[in-house]
Amino acid sequence: MDTWTWPLMAVILLICGIGYAYTRRIAKMEQQAVHNNDQPISQAVKDNPTMLNPIIWVYGLAFVFVFILIFYNVVKYKWI
Repeated sequence: MDTWTWPLMAVILLICGIGYAYTRRIAKMEQQAVHNNDQPISQAVKDNPTMLNPIIWVYGLAFVFVFILIFYNVVKYKWI
């Protein structure tokens, strides 16, 4: 596990950073929504409804990390 401690910590920090930035953006949007109740949905959200979903970003980031981990082990043990 010692080999994967720092890469795992980097992925965890990246996920936390994305979550924090997204939460701050939502909080800012909520402050503006208090003044304007029925705001229309922006065109960017209409065009790409899943791209702003942080859960999809977390799954994608975890998939990339697992892929790198598997690829590293394959190369390390020369199974290619």
